[in-house]
Amino acid sequence: MKKSVKIQINFTNKWLYFLIGILFIVIFSLGVWAYNAAGTGGNSAVFRHSADEVELLNCNVGQAIIKTDNRRGCSDMDLSCRIVSSIAKSSVTLCCDSNEFVTGVNAPELESRASFINSTCASFTSIDSTAVKQIICCK
Repeated sequence: MKKSVKIQINFTNKWLYFLIGILFIVIFSLGVWAYNAAGTGGNSAVFRHSADEVELLNCNVGQAIIKTDNRRGCSDMDLSCRIVSSIAKSSVTLCCDSNEFVTGVNAPELESRASFINSTCASFTSIDSTAVKQIICCK
């Protein structure tokens, strides 16, 4: 005949929340310890990290950070953008051309709601408003 061992631990809510709080403080303390406050010279082999371990790129205005193969670099952004508008009292869907993508929407906050349908279209749900609804299309 097999015998089983049963262990039962009972905590009141006060003690349970206290132990959760202590566990949170311990985990937070480990995160603080892992950060090198000097900002440089960290040795990740011994669990300390510093800002000099992160590759930073200083791109110029009008450039974007791109990744090709396993390298990062700066590339000129050759974007041309236009605004597509509609004055409609009812709901409306605005779309960019097929070679463009939506980068933003503009609608009166209290009078209509905007949502992206996909990368080229946005839908506006009007609440009895004739205000202008706009999307920004870029290529």
